[in-house]
Amino acid sequence: MRVKPMVGATILLLLALATAAQARGAASATTRFADDDVAVTIVTPAADPTLIKAVVKDASAQTLFDTIAGKSQTRLLVRPDALEHPSVAGATFSAIFDGEPFWNAIGDACESTGLSPVTSWDAHEGDALVITRGGPWKNVSVDGATAVRVVGITRSKGFDYTTMHGGDEQVRVRLEVWPEPRIRRWSYLAAPRGSAGLDARSATAVARTGFVDEASDDAGHTLLAKSQPMQIDGGALPFTGEAVHEASVTLAYPPGARQKIALLRGHLALRVPKEIVEISIANPAAHDGAKLAGARNDMTFFALKNRADPMRYTFELHVTRKDDLDDRWTAVRQSVGRLQAVTKMVRYDGSEASSGRGGASENEKEAWGGFDCDEPEKLKAVKIMFPQEMRTVEVKFEFKDLVLP
Repeated sequence: MRVKPMVGATILLLLALATAAQARGAASATTRFADDDVAVTIVTPAADPTLIKAVVKDASAQTLFDTIAGKSQTRLLVRPDALEHPSVAGATFSAIFDGEPFWNAIGDACESTGLSPVTSWDAHEGDALVITRGGPWKNVSVDGATAVRVVGITRSKGFDYTTMHGGDEQVRVRLEVWPEPRIRRWSYLAAPRGSAGLDARSATAVARTGFVDEASDDAGHTLLAKSQPMQIDGGALPFTGEAVHEASVTLAYPPGARQKIALLRGHLALRVPKEIVEISIANPAAHDGAKLAGARNDMTFFALKNRADPMRYTFELHVTRKDDLDDRWTAVRQSVGRLQAVTKMVRYDGSEASSGRGGASENEKEAWGGFDCDEPEKLKAVKIMFPQEMRTVEVKFEFKDLVLP
């Protein structure tokens, strides 16, 4: 629902009273192997959106976002300079969330505070949603656990390479695709089958109607292009860990087009994890050569001392293929064998130790990846996470009254 600010420094978010963190969106987890120091757990992330139920009354912006973070079990980082801005520092906020989908709750909170999510390139913030001052969080369409946002519209003259002459005018709409942080680490946009230059293993078929299902201006003229391509900016690269994925759609700009895109409706294909392997190893230096059971493939953990400096260790996870399905093995090899598995090293004081990437390799039969540790004596545990199966979800989007350039 929409949020309206009250007169003065207090802003009221009206949603509904809640008692639990979320009714849907929680992941189911099954521990398939465990001993005193080692556990292998298979997590199945829910495809439904995380639902927020909470009450906030006369609280700071930090408390408002902290409440959403706690109830959704999401790491939200609000930049200190954003909290110090005069429009935020002196304000209090009240909210009643009654089963709001995660992105709707974020949108309402951003509208009332004037803050918005941004992309962070800090590796330590890879599992977080960063909130700061920026452009308004508007022109957002939410479908399930994913938000799609229009970030730019440009108009240009096309070019016909068959005749080497100028073509019809066209409009390019740039989109940002934001999966919920709990699934975004290994999510990526899928390309239509047969796209040139893309790995066929990561290409995913889309509906025959294309990416843009309907587009018209405020006079009823159709804006559908003869072909309806969606360009995935940066390509369909899996497991880049980006907070947001970028894409664009091309529309026609016919003679007599009016001032607005009255309706833009379409869909896109997003690859998301279906099963995630979570490995936890306490006292990892003592578990060199440990065999890890419970996943679809055979796994071995190695703790290797540095020959030049015995106080430094390189930890490696080796996965030997046992799964017959190529698509599932691709998910494993592309994450583990390309250093895209999430690794966390936890000190005895609970803080996270720094680590450096080691070597990695992957092929049709095995994959391995390593990471370095400079403080093994302070290390309480190592945690490794990677997907062992992916699935494709269709994300629908709809926008109205977008101003044409």
